[in-house]
Order: sequence, then C-alpha cells, then structure tokens
Amino acid sequence: NLYNLVVIIDPSQVETSFELLKNLESYFVHELPLRIGFVFHTTNEFGADFFRAFRYLLKQHGNAARALSFANELYKSKSTDVKQTFSKVAKFSGSLASIFDATNPFEQEREEMNAYFE
Repeated sequence: NLYNLVVIIDPSQVETSFELLKNLESYFVHELPLRIGFVFHTTNEFGADFFRAFRYLLKQHGNAARALSFANELYKSKSTDVKQTFSKVAKFSGSLASIFDATNPFEQEREEMNAYFE
C-alpha cells in the first residue's frame, strides 16, 4: 500500500458518514493502493451498535469491503435499528447479544477510541 488514510467518524452523523463511507467503499472496490484506518467516535447507542456490527464483520470476515457494504446498506435503508439491519444484511442467525451487549469482545476497543476524544 502506497498511501495511508485515517478516518475519524461519528456514525450517528448520518449524512456525512454515508457520503464518506460510500466513497471509501469505492476505493476498496477499485483496489486503490490505499490503507484505510477507522477511528469511531460513538456518541450514542446508534453509534455504539454501528461500531459493534462493523467491527464484528471486519473481524469475522476479515474483509473491510464487507463491513463497508453493511454500513452503506444501513445508511441507505434509513433505519435507526442497527441490530435488525445487521441481521438482514449480514444474514446473521446467532445471538445478537453476543455482538451488541456491553460484554462483547469489542467494547474495550470502543471505549478506548472514545477516551481519545475526551
């Protein structure tokens, strides 16, 4: 990868987040020589659930394009229920509590990202 890009984003800012993530997804699709890092600033439950779903997809599938595709589908649907959209788009049939409750494996990472902004 020739270039690095770090994006700091608040997922609850729907209009700006959607446009930004849509463009970033196209970078993956067109295989630009770019390494992209995400720092999520989660200010409410929507943002926290968004981060948890995004991080789960990234970890389980090892594919940022899949996680970005989910994010863009969520924004396109204009749904505020991340869990429901996650179940449909990701075709997840397990327990949603394992991803979205406060004891999920990504919670400490989310709290550390938010601490950076305080």
